[in-house]
Amino acid sequence: MRALVVFDDTRCVELSADVTPQELPHRWLAFDGLVPSVPVATQLGCAPNSSIDLSGGVSLLLADGESKYYSLFNIDPLRVGVSTHNHIVTPFDDGCFTVSVDRLTLLSGDRVYLNGRRLGLGEHPVTIGDCVWLGSTRLVFHNRYVELSGPGTQSRLNLATAVPALGCVKFCGQYLVF
Repeated sequence: MRALVVFDDTRCVELSADVTPQELPHRWLAFDGLVPSVPVATQLGCAPNSSIDLSGGVSLLLADGESKYYSLFNIDPLRVGVSTHNHIVTPFDDGCFTVSVDRLTLLSGDRVYLNGRRLGLGEHPVTIGDCVWLGSTRLVFHNRYVELSGPGTQSRLNLATAVPALGCVKFCGQYLVF
């Protein structure tokens, strides 16, 4: 995964690492004054996996790294945070949450995003395909496994030995995706 992630007080947006200011989907004042046709990451000197705080509560992360896939077999709830007792340890990212079959419970942290929206403490519904950002750590939930990327993250989970590919079959006149 290589992406430029823009965080603000209400949302986060994953973009191409080569996005230019004129291609940004939202207008952030922090990018005013940049050359419209030169990539944002180049102009601001973004280093891989390091965040940059800009004006107006905006921060940037040039996320660069390989995703790993971990099995969730017999794991409920999944625990993510800075403690070494968690299933997934995010040593550089402040925050802690648990994930059960259909809900994420944010226990601490003020910069945790689910599908691009900033979360408050408490329970939030989740489903397969949802994406969570906790600082520089990205998790995507799949059926019985999780995709994890981020610098310095560690896991006590088993690596997924088979990552199921999406398939589609027609059943009783309807297409089912699995």
